[in-house]
Amino acid sequence: MWLLLSLGLRDQSGLVAGLQGGTGCHCCLRPLVWQGLDVVRASRALIGATNPADATPGTIRGDFCIEVGKNVIHGSDSVESARREIALWFRTDELLCWEDSAGHWLYE
Repeated sequence: MWLLLSLGLRDQSGLVAGLQGGTGCHCCLRPLVWQGLDVVRASRALIGATNPADATPGTIRGDFCIEVGKNVIHGSDSVESARREIALWFRTDELLCWEDSAGHWLYE
C-alpha cells in the first residue's frame, strides 16, 4: 500500500484492497531491475498487454493473469517511469550495473 501512496494513488481503493490481499491471498512482491538494449520494449513484449484479455499467449500476463486488478507482474512503460519506480524500491548503492561478457559479440 505504501507504493500506491508514494505514487499519489490514495483514491485507488480497488488497487489498495488488491495489494493488501484477502482470504487465500499469498502475495509476495519481488522488485527487480532489468537492464539491457531496448529493455523497456523487450520486457513489455515478455510481460504482455496490460489487460490480460488482450495479452498474447506465451507472455506472462497471457499465461498467468485473468483480470487487470489481479495482475502478477508490473513493468515500467518508459525509462522515465522506470527511474521513478526504481527509486521507490532501491537505494543507489543497492543497484549493480552488470556487463555481459558476450555483449561485444551480440551488439554493434
